[in-house]
Amino acid sequence: MQRKRTLKKNLPESCKVSTCHRGHFAKGYCTRHYNQFYTLGKILIDKPTYDFCTVSGCNDTHIAKGYCQRHYRQLKKYGKTKSFSDRTKYDSNEIVIEQDFAFIYLYDPFGNYKNKTKIDIEDIDLCSGIKWYAGQNYVESKTHGLLHQHIMGIKRPDHIDGNSFDNRRFNLRSATSSQNSQNRNKQTNNTSGYKGVMKSGKKWMARIGVNRKYFVLGYFHNIINAAIAYDKAALKHHGEFARLNFPQGG
Repeated sequence: MQRKRTLKKNLPESCKVSTCHRGHFAKGYCTRHYNQFYTLGKILIDKPTYDFCTVSGCNDTHIAKGYCQRHYRQLKKYGKTKSFSDRTKYDSNEIVIEQDFAFIYLYDPFGNYKNKTKIDIEDIDLCSGIKWYAGQNYVESKTHGLLHQHIMGIKRPDHIDGNSFDNRRFNLRSATSSQNSQNRNKQTNNTSGYKGVMKSGKKWMARIGVNRKYFVLGYFHNIINAAIAYDKAALKHHGEFARLNFPQGG
């Protein structure tokens, strides 16, 4: 007697419970839900499981409650998650190549743009993966110190043009503490507008610092003459580190 051949039904590959990703066992269920159905007469819905963060556009690994570490912290601190496009203090700086150099974009702890600094393209790998920010006078990092020191690998590099946001190597040189101060721009409390020049009665006094001592260069009725007197003395005593009021001869 010939046996009848039974056709196999198309069985699902995984459990039909929407939140379950386990393999199929019987009756459309995985082993766990199959046992629940025949023991309790119903399916106990599992909490959803996640491999990655559920915030749109975020591919970071899931930590808790459907979020990665970054967005979970936001949820606990602010009661909601920020848009994935919003910056936080945990984000790295963008580095954008412009012709023969690169910009590092700098932000404050709240993710607001503050400034940008120039570096050589060859130093991109050296500066990548570090959180840089605009300090009071220089570009800084809490883990790697000052950017120009990190690039040069020495303790006191000097910015030749006085611009601390131009950290390309041709603008950096080795300098002593004294030479570094000689190349500084005029102080923020300067009221004359010229380095080494200040009001003294009805005249303008020119003075210069040399080896941690100050020397008066003279008193002038004309502020320009006082600034020129400082420039002449700076060239004599400070040499290539002189920060002049009139770099191209006034």
